[in-house]
Amino acid sequence: INLTGDGIIVIDASQRIRLFSASAEHIFGYRANEMMGQPLTLLLAERFRDSHAGFVDNYIREGATMRRMGEFRQVIGQRKNGEQFPLEAAISRFAEGDQPVMIVSLRDITERRQAEIAAQQRAAENAHLLVRMQEELTERARVEEMLRHRVTFEKLVTDLSTSFVALAPDAVHDAIQQAMAAIGGFI
Repeated sequence: INLTGDGIIVIDASQRIRLFSASAEHIFGYRANEMMGQPLTLLLAERFRDSHAGFVDNYIREGATMRRMGEFRQVIGQRKNGEQFPLEAAISRFAEGDQPVMIVSLRDITERRQAEIAAQQRAAENAHLLVRMQEELTERARVEEMLRHRVTFEKLVTDLSTSFVALAPDAVHDAIQQAMAAIGGFI
């Protein structure tokens, strides 16, 4: 029992702790001698204690031999220092004489949950970056289209100017002289 990384706790039909493994000590911060005879619910977040006690009572009455609790509901443990953390739990039922005895295997999944949350945050950040990149590419395409129109317009103006100068060089020369004189008045 002490060789596994999972916390192993044995409880009786009244949900009192009869065995508390070294891994359970490590997970919860209690010494085994502190937990002997204590209710299992002491190791759960207070808001879940009543419902979980009822859940285990139903499990005992069902007579099932094994069920993974982690598949049915999230179990939130509470360490001796009051810290709450996520657990993955499995429970097995055995008979000791005519009395049911449950073996509870608990695994602290804090690091897994933190990794899942970090992965979700990275995915959200990546999605945000993708949206920003798409917006920037759309803006770049819009600017490039405007520049293509400007180049086309400037070519048209240049072609028209060249044609106009070719058609009336004296009139253009006089207009340039008048413009220069007007600008000269401001200089």
